[in-house]
Amino acid sequence: MYNSEQELFIPTTHEEVINSIGSLGAKMWDFVTPVDIFEEQITLVVKDIRRSGYLLPLRGLSGVGKSTFINSLSWRKHIPIKEVVTIDTTAFGIGKSINEKLNQLFEAIYNIVQKKKDIINSFIPLEGSNIIPRLCIAIEYLESFGLAPDVEMFFRDLNGLLRNTPILIIWQIIELKDLDIIKAAGLSFSTILFHKTVPHIDFTGPDLDYYISIAKSTITVFNKGKSCYEFQLTDEDFEILLKSYKDGINKKTIRNYLLEIQEKYREKVKYVEQVRAIQPRPTEVWFIVCYPEAEDVVSQFVKRSPTSIDEAWDADFRAISEYATGNSREARWNPNRLSMALGGSLKTKILYLPTNVLVCSVLAYAQEVGLKIPDTFDVPKHWFKKANARDRLSTTPLAKQIRGEMPLRGRRKSGKVESSLEQARPIFCWINERITSDIGDQPFNRALSLSLIELFKDNANLSFSAEVSHPWLSNIRPDILLSVHNSKCICLEIHYTIATAPNKVGAYCLAKLDSYMVQVEQLYKTGQLPISGIL
Repeated sequence: MYNSEQELFIPTTHEEVINSIGSLGAKMWDFVTPVDIFEEQITLVVKDIRRSGYLLPLRGLSGVGKSTFINSLSWRKHIPIKEVVTIDTTAFGIGKSINEKLNQLFEAIYNIVQKKKDIINSFIPLEGSNIIPRLCIAIEYLESFGLAPDVEMFFRDLNGLLRNTPILIIWQIIELKDLDIIKAAGLSFSTILFHKTVPHIDFTGPDLDYYISIAKSTITVFNKGKSCYEFQLTDEDFEILLKSYKDGINKKTIRNYLLEIQEKYREKVKYVEQVRAIQPRPTEVWFIVCYPEAEDVVSQFVKRSPTSIDEAWDADFRAISEYATGNSREARWNPNRLSMALGGSLKTKILYLPTNVLVCSVLAYAQEVGLKIPDTFDVPKHWFKKANARDRLSTTPLAKQIRGEMPLRGRRKSGKVESSLEQARPIFCWINERITSDIGDQPFNRALSLSLIELFKDNANLSFSAEVSHPWLSNIRPDILLSVHNSKCICLEIHYTIATAPNKVGAYCLAKLDSYMVQVEQLYKTGQLPISGIL
């Protein structure tokens, strides 16, 4: 089952944004997209503010991003807004007449003006410009009122205040009829309450072409830096939904787009939970890369900055997908299938095992697995000792992951580490040669398995077996099968190659995962797993 801490959160209202990040600070840079045409209109209005201020109605559909746009004005350095103060009129109370609410609104505006006189009376221009940044007051959630004497009195008083107060008041509205009422009431007292060129703004929000980047950035910002791929969402999911918007099938607001992305995620989570519930035990596939340069290469394929041990060393969708497109593998690896292989039907990790640790395990258990080690290799005698193999293995990312310990950040820099890796290289090349030329990898898998058994012999919940079939994927024989009692199966696949190019790792992982997924898909075809269009 999915952990609640891993559930996708996408804020779809401005209030949810504020509640989640505390304030509209630097984080907004990461997910708010500029809407140049409307920013230019705001700048034009503010530029013409001298002694008097303006009322600027801003009309747009619910969910188009009006509040986020207005509140972003103060931290965009090229826009001459010093500060945005929002008046949420829902705080005025329920059941009050429009007259009472308008009286409270005027009082709130007046109080803000009194408190912000230092900003209002500042004449320091915007850097690199002669435009003076102004205070902006944003009015939210007050509309749907008729043209009555009480309404006209409000605009009369507001006009009097703005004549001697150089600020900008933006009034958010949804309905065209409310825009007409505001303009009619305002113009009945003054022809300068509204800007001549920009008397109001018809706000349509960000361009559709930005929807995908906004959605992905929003996911990352509000989910501890995780990408959309970590929530089973693929590029195709975003693109198909956007196409329906461009074709006019859906109501075109960024809120609706985010809501539908959230719903797509829920569909996939429900499906993955079905899959995992019906499987006898969850299966994880851990790829282990062993050549001396493995640490640097593996870092290119795994998620950065994991927030839990469960995420440590998880394969990164985007990194792996680069090797599944534009080649012969593309026909087999559509985005949904890859997503299920990395974090759905299976869970995939990519780790490195220091070359000298693998070599020590092979040397220590060579006799048990029937290997004759040439005596021409110049290695320390203690490398042949089982206790040494156990101790070296205990500090590796593999052992720590099995124990549930978070990996250390940063590359190992010790000179001894580099020396040991290079000292092990000749034997590792010999191992690779033996695997490819005659005996295969079975004895080396058994040697590493015996070393793991020795290391974890006191943990009754762990069982290691080399070259045995998977319990429910009958045609799969992982190099080493780790059974975690009443929990899961972990298939360790050891990559013995000496080819250090990253594409070799990508190709190896995809080839192995394809074998696993073929077995999983066979269970779908025979009705042993729920049928769905996800795969």
